[in-house]
Amino acid sequence: MTIFRPDKVREFREAAGMTQHDLGVLLGAHPQRIAQIEGGVGVHSRTLCRLCDALGRQPGEFFSGGSAATADVGITPPPPAGFPNLFRLFLRGGKP
Repeated sequence: MTIFRPDKVREFREAAGMTQHDLGVLLGAHPQRIAQIEGGVGVHSRTLCRLCDALGRQPGEFFSGGSAATADVGITPPPPAGFPNLFRLFLRGGKP
């Protein structure tokens, strides 16, 4: 079983020489939210993707037993912005 490791967020943030405020600015989040994530509050897949970008890490590195080699943990990026419209179009049989 793969388990999210909030302590890794802090470890990687500190290794990058960032404060919670610095990381929050990069993520567009309040520093308090970064503290919550590091404290074990759940992380949405979009937030995880942003964390990876900001800290230069792979998703698997934030999970138990994770490493760059085990980065595939089933995290799916959010759909493109036009996805809901395309889906509605599909449901209507391609008719606008």
